[in-house]
Amino acid sequence: MKKITIKNKTVRKISLFINYILLIAVVVLSFYAIKLNNLLQKSEEQVAFFIAEVISRDNYMADMEVDPKQIHMLKRLKLPVATSSTDKTSNVSSGCNPSKNESVNELLNKHFSGCENVKTIWAIAQAESSGKAYSINKSNRNGSWDCGYLQVNTIHRNKGESKDAFCNRMHNLSDNIAMAAKVYKDAGYKFTPWVTFNNGLHLAYMK
Repeated sequence: MKKITIKNKTVRKISLFINYILLIAVVVLSFYAIKLNNLLQKSEEQVAFFIAEVISRDNYMADMEVDPKQIHMLKRLKLPVATSSTDKTSNVSSGCNPSKNESVNELLNKHFSGCENVKTIWAIAQAESSGKAYSINKSNRNGSWDCGYLQVNTIHRNKGESKDAFCNRMHNLSDNIAMAAKVYKDAGYKFTPWVTFNNGLHLAYMK
């Protein structure tokens, strides 16, 4: 009888130990499952934000159409979407729309007055950077760099700002066009600061 009691106690201890181990395993697995889920969500958001910046926010090839599948993904994740200027819901109903991208047209019309000026600055962007907001030219003889969509020169950077920092800032389409507008105004409302305007290369892109 005593042996049976000892055996039962041993079985009970083993059972409790196994249950304890299983409980720890469940907790650990749940912890890693939550971390994995968060990681996947984060990765999806990172991909979406990349698409938002590259496609929707015009930080790579500004003058291009947005793929409907990418628009769907951005909307599902509640991220901003820049649609084509041919979209029926376009906010740029007035003014000039030389670009296929609504956001580009909005920014150009915001900073440059007059249809001819909007078309001209858009054509300059095509000649300067092929519409790529991440374009950088480091081959200037004076050591300066041309940065972004409208190839704004680093001579216009803030005091104490490095060329790298300036170019990173100019990769943002909104900041780039705003700075280009300042350069244009400082030049007496002329496009002469851009080489492709002076040599006429922009004329190939005039609409």
